[in-house]
Amino acid sequence: MYNLFIPLNYGPPMMIPFNVVYDLIGLCMLCVLINVAVSWVTTMGARVPLYNPIIRRIMNISGYLTAPIGRMVRPVRLGHAMLDLSPFIVLVGLGLIQSLVFNIGRNLT
Repeated sequence: MYNLFIPLNYGPPMMIPFNVVYDLIGLCMLCVLINVAVSWVTTMGARVPLYNPIIRRIMNISGYLTAPIGRMVRPVRLGHAMLDLSPFIVLVGLGLIQSLVFNIGRNLT
């Protein structure tokens, strides 16, 4: 029988803070992606329960990340639609920070 519980293995004790930060950045990236998907689905006419506390929390987290970039970068017009580039810029920035944290942690061990 296979064990479905897989314990977290963060490696040596010195790597634990780097892995926790790496995972938190990945969670923030996931929140931004879910917010983009929810906003895209709602513009297509589907009903998403925005009163759901989980959806609301995800939208708050991604709003904190994308709002400063959204104030600096204007949306791009694509025909009759407007495309907000701030989630893309935030995802690229978080990806760079995540790879930086990974490389720093890897070089310290």
